[in-house]
Amino acid sequence: MRISANAVATPDAVTNHRAAGTAFHSASHAAAITRIQQVYSGTAIISASQVNGNTAPGAFGGGILNHGAMTINLSQVDNNATPADSPGGQGGGGGIANLNITPLTGAPDSGVLTVNLSQVRNNSAGGLGGGILEDGVNPGDSLGPAGGPLTLKLSQVTGNTAAEGGGIYASSGSPVALKVTLVARNVPDNCFPLGSIPGCTN
Repeated sequence: MRISANAVATPDAVTNHRAAGTAFHSASHAAAITRIQQVYSGTAIISASQVNGNTAPGAFGGGILNHGAMTINLSQVDNNATPADSPGGQGGGGGIANLNITPLTGAPDSGVLTVNLSQVRNNSAGGLGGGILEDGVNPGDSLGPAGGPLTLKLSQVTGNTAAEGGGIYASSGSPVALKVTLVARNVPDNCFPLGSIPGCTN
């Protein structure tokens, strides 16, 4: 089953889905962006799906951008990218960007992400977080506050690349839990900053 790569859910479920190469245009970015997007508040569930081969140049979340509460079950997030764009935006969260926008909007339960029995593999970012970017957004639209709760269970984050945080980049104070989850073979590191995520070694 294939639906638009711009899936906005409040609440919603995406099941048996392939998001690959279906573009929507973002007014804030000159290039077309393809990804699944969960905006602001609300909940979304992605199950038994493939989010592969999508691109968000100079933006956040090559495969998935989550600002709300999202659960990913039995799915693949592979070969997505957030390359730099021509204005110089570096892009972050090649596979997934999980952004807590509560400091920006006041919306509760922002940037809550649970990943179960899934793989985040071979994604890339021009900036931070090749596999996953876990961060918060200040009122000035800058990154830096703690991200929302991120939990990975029985999952794999492998073969991803970025400038920093090849596997996972987590801003200071972000609550990240790895439960029987492999974070390995990412470049230049598995998790950044070093020691920020319990159970993740470089």
